[in-house]
Amino acid sequence: MDIQKNDKNASNTIDLNSPSPYNQTAGPNTHTSRVAPAKPPNKKKKWIFLGLGAIVLVAVIGFLSYRYYQQRVAEENTKNSKIVIGDTTITQDDISKYANALDENKKENPGVYYDSGSREIAINDLVTNAGLKEEAKKQNVSLTAEEYQKLFELPAGITDATPYLNQIKSFNDFSYVAVTQKENEALKAKLKDKIISSKKFLVSQITFDSPFFTEQQDVAVANGLHTEAKAKLNNDFLPLFKSKSKPEAMGAISDVNQVDPAKPDTNNAEQYFTKMVTTSLFIDE
Repeated sequence: MDIQKNDKNASNTIDLNSPSPYNQTAGPNTHTSRVAPAKPPNKKKKWIFLGLGAIVLVAVIGFLSYRYYQQRVAEENTKNSKIVIGDTTITQDDISKYANALDENKKENPGVYYDSGSREIAINDLVTNAGLKEEAKKQNVSLTAEEYQKLFELPAGITDATPYLNQIKSFNDFSYVAVTQKENEALKAKLKDKIISSKKFLVSQITFDSPFFTEQQDVAVANGLHTEAKAKLNNDFLPLFKSKSKPEAMGAISDVNQVDPAKPDTNNAEQYFTKMVTTSLFIDE
């Protein structure tokens, strides 16, 4: 195969009939071609990819190892953690023993229903017990030996119930649960008047669901009455509340006065049909 340059038209010509300089054994009119050899692989890129893969693998292993370490630390902390409330220390063994007693009781009595898990109940009961004892100490009240004796049927004439209670709570059965829950109820009853108090709230109001409002047929009139009622409360009653006036002052300007025992009860049903009724009263909570 000859490649010739034509000077006239400045183009190259190829003679396919000439013998190929790359294949001397080829006969006439034989067209042979040569494929360029493939380039050798880039070893540098290969090592870069291998290096990146190794880094990613090490990072994943390191992350998983750290997570495993965190989990083990959390498990150890949970296993060894204690709850301290005042003079009472609640250990994880206490919680486990209490929860196991609840589980065993449920197995022996299939009809028993717990509204939460046994461990949650255990923590709640034990923390409540310790908290009530601490509050009783602050309030300078306690269950007497006689009260404990009646509550748990302890020997008559005891002067200190603590050793008996500790012994009962050491049993690996439902006695631990029963004694703790009974003691909690007794302490709550003892502290009721000390930490739980009722409050009275003074309320002045206009009842919008009375017939005077609900039987209005004209929407515009009904809306106007609602606006008037709000204005009456804001203008007549709110200033008295802000100035901390006595309840009798609110009662004096109310259609229904239930805050002044010296005044007669004016809460009659007829007025709720003919006008907006203002009421002042106490609400116990």
